[in-house]
Amino acid sequence: MTGVPPYLQPTSGARRHPVDLGASSRPTVSVLVLSYNYGRFLAPCVTSILDQDGVNVDVVIVDDASTDDTAEVAERLGRDERVTVRTNATNHGQLRSMNENVELLRGDYVTKIDADDLLPPGSLRRSCALFEADPSIGLVYGFPLHFEGEVPTVPDDAPSSWRVWKGTDWIDALAQTSASVISQPESLIRRTALQQAGQWNESLGHTFDLEMWLRLASQWNVGRVVGTVQGLYRVHPDSLQRTLNAGKVIDLGGRLDAFESALGRTDAPAAARNSLSTARRQLARVALSEAARSIERDRWDAEEVAELTAIAERADPGCHRSSAWRALQRRLEPPTAARPMLRSYYQGRAAVRRLDQELAAAHWRRTGV
Repeated sequence: MTGVPPYLQPTSGARRHPVDLGASSRPTVSVLVLSYNYGRFLAPCVTSILDQDGVNVDVVIVDDASTDDTAEVAERLGRDERVTVRTNATNHGQLRSMNENVELLRGDYVTKIDADDLLPPGSLRRSCALFEADPSIGLVYGFPLHFEGEVPTVPDDAPSSWRVWKGTDWIDALAQTSASVISQPESLIRRTALQQAGQWNESLGHTFDLEMWLRLASQWNVGRVVGTVQGLYRVHPDSLQRTLNAGKVIDLGGRLDAFESALGRTDAPAAARNSLSTARRQLARVALSEAARSIERDRWDAEEVAELTAIAERADPGCHRSSAWRALQRRLEPPTAARPMLRSYYQGRAAVRRLDQELAAAHWRRTGV
């Protein structure tokens, strides 16, 4: 399928999977909820977890030295015997807080949810059904509904289908786009798989989760619940994605760090290590394309272009021979009389990119990668 974009190619190694939603087992799910000044979101988040049916749940709330009403809200929620509250005297940050409290997650399956996110009805039941049907699966995820403002009402629909990938095939699919396909509240991990993978990498920033997904998939298969909403991801001005982790430079640099950390390990399977070179080339292409896109704007940041170029060179030292590199160099050339004609060309390229992004998003919603 030469010339066909990765997001239009069939997913290698994925298979449909029969699952009995009426299974009599009632597994236990442990959820770690982190809150730093998210008191206004905490109660709806925890309630959405405790209201899950078909499973036993327990919740560990970590108040990371909040200065708002998180402590008071957590205390009220802690009156439920299924809820444990831990309070940090000083701010530890989310990764240290996660690693310090992961041993409290003793359920069959575990996950971490930020206090501004929620679970829709039936989410844990559906994920656990897939886990229970296939012991080879270490990670299950589904579709996350991103929302702003009021929490949307989501029906408790049965899945339209289920998919299971061999872990290294799933890694290769991610490497072809160099993107993370999981927002987080829609994910669930087999506890024994997390124990085998080890702690979250505290040296990483916002891509610590991507690195963990890759490590899990290096050793376990990956499943997806298809056709239902499995997580509710809140978008708001105070989220880390809008503040500390905003910007293409931070995002692409973080993704490169995650792929290198997970797939560059000496104990990673050979197939996973081979996917690292694919991810590096793709990240270099994306970084150079973003730099070129920046120049197409009337006002562009030369420092940002230099930083994106540096990421590309770090990811793939051979990127100087690529078409993306040549396209960037053309845009860096001094203005000429042909510049107005180039503006029309750039606008056309921008329209093509938008179409590519829409197709990629549609493919992700349909297949999960």
